Amino acid sequence: MLLLLPINLAHAVNTTELCVKGGHCTFVLLSELNTSPEKNSLIMVNQKRAAQRLSPFSTFKVTNSLIGLELGLIKNIEQTLTYDKRSYPSQAWWPPVWKLPQYNLSSAFKYSMVPIYRQLANDIGEIDMQNYVDRFAYGNQDISSQLDKFWLNGSLKISALEQVDFLQCIYHNQYN
Repeated sequence: MLLLLPINLAHAVNTTELCVKGGHCTFVLLSELNTSPEKNSLIMVNQKRAAQRLSPFSTFKVTNSLIGLELGLIKNIEQTLTYDKRSYPSQAWWPPVWKLPQYNLSSAFKYSMVPIYRQLANDIGEIDMQNYVDRFAYGNQDISSQLDKFWLNGSLKISALEQVDFLQCIYHNQYN
């Protein structure tokens, strides 16, 4: 589990108390107090795990959404998003929010609506997806395990530190 928290929250909580269940969590806190990203500081809990590459799972929805927006597949956050219900039929384990009558980017993102994001990856296509993952230098950049689920315990791996770097580059609009 990766948690990105604003630096002021770090002062409000004891970070060692936040990671008590077997040490399987990672906290990376980014301080953007300086104007130069190189001078910003990171505060970490479980530094070894922060450097370990793992599947991004739901954090990849940020990347998937950005690519969809950049390519014009998603026009705005209110656009209705759909998925092929034959390819991604409803499952008994799905949470109730995954069975809503319709979704837009805001609700799909909020509820981590996996079928929407799997469909979006298919709509993006392998060539464009690989080009963007390479451009973002996103983790190991490996989307080979299947276009609609490489980020779901598949071939794509990224560390918490790389994830913070990626999000910081987005925040600073460093991808042109």
